[in-house]
Amino acid sequence: MNDQTEVYADPSFREAVLAQSIKVMRHGRRRGYYVVVAAVLAAYGAGIGSLMLVQGKQSTRSATPVVASVVVAAPARTHQQDPQTLLKQVAGASRPEQVLLLTEAGDIYLNVRADIERALNCYRQVLEITPANVQMTIHPEDTWLFKSLKKARVKEIDHAETSS
Repeated sequence: MNDQTEVYADPSFREAVLAQSIKVMRHGRRRGYYVVVAAVLAAYGAGIGSLMLVQGKQSTRSATPVVASVVVAAPARTHQQDPQTLLKQVAGASRPEQVLLLTEAGDIYLNVRADIERALNCYRQVLEITPANVQMTIHPEDTWLFKSLKKARVKEIDHAETSS
């Protein structure tokens, strides 16, 4: 027969063990809470930091893209409403002025007069007088048609370079 006697610990010892256990458990819960709070604060700080970084890059960026090999500047908008007058001025103008005049005439034909054929003709002349070795820069103020022609020209040049 198995005689087992139950041995009870001293009540003061049991209370001391219980107090120590509660202290350890509470400490673990608090540590978990602090880890969660720290992670949330770190995520918030990273979001604010990345927003500031993006805004800083946008404010330091120039309005006109600068490329060293580009001779043609961004088109200056003269807001003349007669494209025929602009086209007459092209003959006696320098190369950069010709580009600006033809671009302005194309913009007026497209945006004001809704004449896609004449706008296309003006934009094609701009591309013809621009040397092939000059990198085409797409400006934010370019019309959708001129952007499309510039992109096609870049693809054409890239294709010619890769196939040679």
